[in-house]
Amino acid sequence: MRKEKHNVSANQNFPLLQKKVAATGKLRKYTRKMLIAKLKECGAYPTCYVSRKTDFLIVGERPGKKLERAITLDVCIIPGQEFESMLAQFEQHNQDGA
Repeated sequence: MRKEKHNVSANQNFPLLQKKVAATGKLRKYTRKMLIAKLKECGAYPTCYVSRKTDFLIVGERPGKKLERAITLDVCIIPGQEFESMLAQFEQHNQDGA
C-alpha cells in the first residue's frame, strides 16, 4: 500500500495527524468513502484493518469484529459522535484561521 504525503503544516492541530485510523459500524454524517477522504484531508492514514500498528478505531452504530480486535490489541477507541465533533472543531478552526 502506497503512503500518500499529507499537507502536515495545515493540520498540526488534528489529533489523528499521521496516525493509522480504522473504522467500524455506521457513522451518522459520513459514508465510508467520505470518512476515508476526510481522514486523508486531515493528515491521517485510513486503514481497512485493525492490527498492532493501528492507532485509533472510530466506532459507529452496530460495530463489527474490528471492535473486538481493537479491544484485544488495546487500540484507542473513538466513539463515532466524538469523532464527528472532533472533525467539526478541526474544520471550524481551519476556517477561522484561513
